[in-house]
Amino acid sequence: MRWYIDKSSGDSLRRQAFEQLQASISDCDVGSVVVCSLDRLSPTMREGFSILCDWSNRPLRIVSVTQNIDYKGGPNKAIATVVNGLAEMAYETKREQSKAGLEAARARGDVGGRPEVTSDHAKVVKVKKLEKEGKLSVGDICKRVKISRSTYHRYLNL
Repeated sequence: MRWYIDKSSGDSLRRQAFEQLQASISDCDVGSVVVCSLDRLSPTMREGFSILCDWSNRPLRIVSVTQNIDYKGGPNKAIATVVNGLAEMAYETKREQSKAGLEAARARGDVGGRPEVTSDHAKVVKVKKLEKEGKLSVGDICKRVKISRSTYHRYLNL
């Protein structure tokens, strides 16, 4: 048994472990592929269908744990296509809902992200004052104001 584990999601077919798996399948070194879910194979239904069609033309058993599917080519291609399509639809629905939520937040005036810090912000004024006095080191100023060194330097440039 050999494990092919990708750290990234199925957003791209350019994944090191997936490419190694494909090469092993092409070399007939793999007899079974077990995936958590078919939608993890590829970002789109077309690519997923292409992968499954290619795999089903080989002596390869394909198992999807989440969908409880265990098949080996033939008429099960249609099942795989439907399952992959449903997974893609769910992904698209989630993306659309996320986009709608962000648009609704913008309409309410919520812009998201970090709040902008201006030169008149209390901590910026304090950092500039302490730095101008020259009595404390950068590290001591950072500890006193409770900021990181990178924030200290960013504040000085405001």
